[in-house]
Amino acid sequence: MSGRSRRAAAALSLAILVLTSLSPVLIDGLSETTPSKDSSSRSTACSAVCINEMMPNADGLDQGVFPNGEWVELYNSGSVDVSLENWTLEDVGGWIHPLDSGTWVGFDQLTAPYVLSAGTYAVIAENEFGTLRLNNAGETLHLKNAGGGLVHTVTSGEASNGVSKIPNPSDATADWIDSEENTPGAENSEATGGGEEGSTPISLTRIMTMPFDAEVTGMYVDANGNFFVNAMHPDDSYMDATVGVVKSVDWNNLPDSIPELALPADIAERTSIRLSYGQYQHLIQNGDALSEGGVAGGIYSADDGELLFVSERPDFNAFVPLNPQGTRGYLYTTWEDRPAGISQILIEWNSAASSWDVLGGMMRDLSAVNGGWVLCFGTMSPWGTPLASEEL
Repeated sequence: MSGRSRRAAAALSLAILVLTSLSPVLIDGLSETTPSKDSSSRSTACSAVCINEMMPNADGLDQGVFPNGEWVELYNSGSVDVSLENWTLEDVGGWIHPLDSGTWVGFDQLTAPYVLSAGTYAVIAENEFGTLRLNNAGETLHLKNAGGGLVHTVTSGEASNGVSKIPNPSDATADWIDSEENTPGAENSEATGGGEEGSTPISLTRIMTMPFDAEVTGMYVDANGNFFVNAMHPDDSYMDATVGVVKSVDWNNLPDSIPELALPADIAERTSIRLSYGQYQHLIQNGDALSEGGVAGGIYSADDGELLFVSERPDFNAFVPLNPQGTRGYLYTTWEDRPAGISQILIEWNSAASSWDVLGGMMRDLSAVNGGWVLCFGTMSPWGTPLASEEL
């Protein structure tokens, strides 16, 4: 074994943590990977049929079937019955969720199809439709009538796990706050205010958008403030899965204010990685040839080294410096698939070009541990090496 190979082997210490209680949930695109709270929107006053309570951060799978999963409660505070046929819930990210027999809890028990009687509640559930994508980090949600007219808008800040959001009783236009108890289909409980003072951000600033279908993964900031971040499984009509880094910015010493990034305005912006602060550099993409054999994201047979497939799922990143300055080192990336892989690339900061040079790379041989399976979350061990985990 060469000295370089010995250093590489020493730098990678892989511990497989079998997490039998975890069920992986993949959330795509510009939905729950980028907070959809629109800082220019406010909750609005409402009469008659209004949004009354919502569950943005379900305890368990967000896409579960009620009483699991996300849900939104409507209330008809008026004096007349209202037909909600062809009404929708729509968030600022563009997800449109229908109000129909598949999402309306107890639809078959209504006195008339789609009719919300005066003084009654309707619970609209996600129910595995995949279109109620309430953001845990902050949401702007619109209720629209059959003609597309805006009926009610609500905004919320960061969501606590398993705790519903309800209107702020002191200000109808303020962000919604945590309830004391979840009450879908019944009168709201008292509000708790959302935890300790200062625990919920006043506002959110959009700083990055990803291309169609991409999941943001591998967010890792090293000691020098380099921000490594990946685009997992984007629409490959426009971009391959990408491992990269935001360069020329120290993410450990950010200014008090960062410019807001506008939502993508055209197809070029919707199919690229955009930032309001710093520049994104692609380091490797799935299928790229690696200097020490194989391709990035390549999953190989432990028996004979045959290429089984090329993964589109780069996930956890960890940078292991090889010099005191942290300008040269190995970047390890897990590829979350069945079976999984780990790439290792040698990178070095080129101050003259203000970019990272990729000097070499390989897919690590995991045959000694019988391969990997859905290598997803990771962290750095106390001795400075990557620690990856499996999901089953």
